[in-house]
Amino acid sequence: ALLLLPLLKQDLMWDDEELQTLFSKQEESFAGETAAVSGGDLPRKEAVEWVLRINSHYGFSASTAILAVSYLDRFLSGRSFQKEKPWMVQLAAVACLSLAAKVEETYVPLLLDLQVEGATKYAFEAKTIQRMELLILSSLKWRMNSVTPLSFIDHGMRRLGLKNSNDDNLNWEFLRRCENLLLIIISDSRFRRYSPSVLAGATMIYASGNGGAAVDECQVISMLRISIEEVKQCCNFLSETSAK
Repeated sequence: ALLLLPLLKQDLMWDDEELQTLFSKQEESFAGETAAVSGGDLPRKEAVEWVLRINSHYGFSASTAILAVSYLDRFLSGRSFQKEKPWMVQLAAVACLSLAAKVEETYVPLLLDLQVEGATKYAFEAKTIQRMELLILSSLKWRMNSVTPLSFIDHGMRRLGLKNSNDDNLNWEFLRRCENLLLIIISDSRFRRYSPSVLAGATMIYASGNGGAAVDECQVISMLRISIEEVKQCCNFLSETSAK
């Protein structure tokens, strides 16, 4: 038992270092409410819903969709597209999903095949999408390892022992529940108000309170170093949106 003590302290130190790295990356990329698209939130909503449809069509992971939307929000932050060019946001969405799939998936469809017939108002040539990919990569300074709510959920589940406990089925279901909750709310513009760490904490707490693996609210808030008030607001947002 005495030999385990240094190992436990070392594990906690590594956990803290990992969490600090997540916070640093979150600070670099989280745009908050400054993210704006000319003409209101409708262009983003339509673009995100397209990402979700194509993500589902190809059986991509939830991580791919959430990463694609993270790229999209980071790219659109502070930009203003003319109302007469709504196709620009759609083009950005196609490029963002393509980039996210290259990061997360083992199989990535051709650029033309990503544009499933009937799923979008516009169709773009492969070279046009490639140019947008390069613009996005340049705009994001090639920092494509975005921190998303799933990054913090994964960290939280491991730190709480939910990834190496005896009830793997329950914990797997808990993760799926968290992923589904995020996919339900991600097209809502209010999603951008909350940092990935707050979204992660609120999602874990909300999922736990609705039949998932039991997590302690205070423990999650303390572990992720997030504001109680922000978590409460985000839980209300989750409750309102997921009930629709």
